Amino acid sequence: MLNKLLINNFIIIEKVLIEFQKGFNIIIGETGAGKSIVIDAMMLLFGDKASIDLIRQGANKAIIEASFTFENEANILEILKDDQFDVETNEIIIRREIPLKGNSRCFINDTPVTLSTIKNYSKYFVDFYGQNSQHKLLEKENQLSFLDNFIENKSLIDNYNRIYSKLKQTIDEFNTLKLKKKSDMQQTALFEAQLNEINEVNPQLEEDINLENELKLLENAELLVSLSNNFSSCLNDNDNTTSAYTRLLDAKKYLTDLLNFDNKFETYLSEFESALIAIDETVKFVNNYADNIEFNPARIEEIRIRFSKIRKLQKKYGEISDIIKLKEELEQKLSLIENYDIILSDIQKDIDKQKLELADIALKLHNERYKYAKILEVKLVEKLQELAIKDAVFEIKFSTDEVTKEEFLNNEIISISYENKYIKANFSGIDNIEFYISTNKGEPTAPLVDTVSGGEFSRIMLALKSIIAGFDNIPILIFDEIDTGISGRIAQKVGLNMRELSKYHQIISVTHLPQIAALSDNCVVISKREENNRVTTSAKQLSYTDKVNEIAKMLSGENITEAARKSAEELIKI
Repeated sequence: MLNKLLINNFIIIEKVLIEFQKGFNIIIGETGAGKSIVIDAMMLLFGDKASIDLIRQGANKAIIEASFTFENEANILEILKDDQFDVETNEIIIRREIPLKGNSRCFINDTPVTLSTIKNYSKYFVDFYGQNSQHKLLEKENQLSFLDNFIENKSLIDNYNRIYSKLKQTIDEFNTLKLKKKSDMQQTALFEAQLNEINEVNPQLEEDINLENELKLLENAELLVSLSNNFSSCLNDNDNTTSAYTRLLDAKKYLTDLLNFDNKFETYLSEFESALIAIDETVKFVNNYADNIEFNPARIEEIRIRFSKIRKLQKKYGEISDIIKLKEELEQKLSLIENYDIILSDIQKDIDKQKLELADIALKLHNERYKYAKILEVKLVEKLQELAIKDAVFEIKFSTDEVTKEEFLNNEIISISYENKYIKANFSGIDNIEFYISTNKGEPTAPLVDTVSGGEFSRIMLALKSIIAGFDNIPILIFDEIDTGISGRIAQKVGLNMRELSKYHQIISVTHLPQIAALSDNCVVISKREENNRVTTSAKQLSYTDKVNEIAKMLSGENITEAARKSAEELIKI
C-alpha cells in the first residue's frame, strides 16, 4: 500500500505530506485548491513526462517521494529482491527529482534507477484510471488476461500453458535438429575425411611421449653402452685384488673385526653391508642393461615415421587426448547423420500427438472463455447502469488468426487444426479478444480504447474491477474524475462500489461529491492559502469531526447548517 506521499516545490505546492491508510482514501477540497495537482504528482512519480514548468517558481527542483509497504505481495518483493534492492523491511521508497537544469532523476530506496525501471515496477502494484491514463486494460492482450481472471476454472489455463510449453519445446527441438541435419549433411565429406585421417594413424594415449623416449634411447645406444662399461670399470678392473669393489669387501672385514671389540659398530656394519648389496645390485643391472642395448637403425626409422604422422595430426587437431575426443565426436556425428530421418520422424510423431492435445485443451479453453465473456457482458452492463451509464452496451468480441496448411505442417508457426482450418496458437491460447462498448443509446459498439471519456472510463474500470475484485492482484487503485456527470443516489452507488472494492485493494480517489467522500476510511482535504504574497497548498488528514464539517460544507456551502451537519453524519453512517 501507499503509506505517504511527499510533494516539494511542485507547481503551487511548496511542501505537502499526505498520509494514506488501508482501504478507501478520498481527497477532497475546493475547486482550484490543488486536488488534481496531487494526482499529477503521483502520475509524475510513476512515469509521466517531466517539465521544468512543473517546478514551483523560485525553487531549484521539484521532488515527489512516496513510501510503500508490501505485506501480502510477495511477487513484488521477489522482483525487487532479484534486482538487488534491499526489501528486508517490506518497504520501498520511490523518489523523482525534476531540476531546473538537466534531466529528471529517479531513485528506489536511494538507489538511482531509470524512469523506465520505475514504470516497469509500478505496473505490478498500481493502476491509475483517469482522463489521460494510457491504461494497460486498453491493450487487447491485457483484456484477455482480465477475462481469464474472471474464469473460475483456472486449471484449464494452467493445463493449456503446460501443453503449449511442451509442444513449443518439442517443435524447437525438431527445428534445431533440422538445421543441424542440414549443416551436418553439408559437412559429411569433411567429417569422413577427418575420421579416416585419424583412423589411419590411430594414435594411442601418451604414445607420442613413449615414442620420444624410445627414440632417445635408440639414437644414443653406443653412448649408453660406453657409459655402462665405464661404470662397471670403476668398480671392477682386470686385477680383482685391487678393484674398488674388492677393497670395499676388505673394508667390511676390518669393520667386522672392530665390532668384535666394540658393539658401537653394529649399526654401522649393518648399514655398510646394505650399501654393498645395493652396489652389487646396481652393478648387475648396469651390466645387464649394457648387454641388452641394441643399435637398430630400422626401428629408429620406424619410430621417426610414426612420430612424424602423430605430430602432423597434433598440429591440426591438438594433443592426442583431443584427437581421441574428436574421433569419438566424428563417429557420433556420422552415426547421427545416418539416423537423422528416423529421429526427426519420431519427433514429428510426438508433435502430431501434442498438437491434438493442444487442440483439445485450446477449444475447451475457448468455450470456457466464451461462456464467461457472456456472463461478464451482462454483469458489466448491470454494474454500469448502477454507476449512471444506463445506456451502456458491452461486447467481448472473439477472433482467431489463421495460418496456411504448409505453415501448420512444417511447424513454422505453432498452430492447431480445426474444422479444415489452421489456427495460430500462442502461450495464451487461440483467442484474440477485444472489449467493445457503447455508452450512448443507439450508437454501435466500438473498441473501448476509442470510445470513452475520462469520467466514464474511470467508472467502467471501477465496474470491471468490482466484478473481479477477489481475483485481481494489483494492490493500489487510483481513480480520477470518477464522479464526472453524476450526483445524488448514483454518486452514493459509486461510493459504495469503491468502498466494497477497497476490501481487496487500497483505493485512492479525488471527489467533489459528499456522497462519495462520506464513505471513505481516510479523508484528506486539500486547501490553498496565501502566505507572503504567494499562494501555497496544504493537506490535512481529517478527524471524524473535521470530516463531518467538510462534508457538511460540501452539502451547504461555507455557512454550515445543523441540518447539513446531520446529513453529513447520516451519509458517513451508511
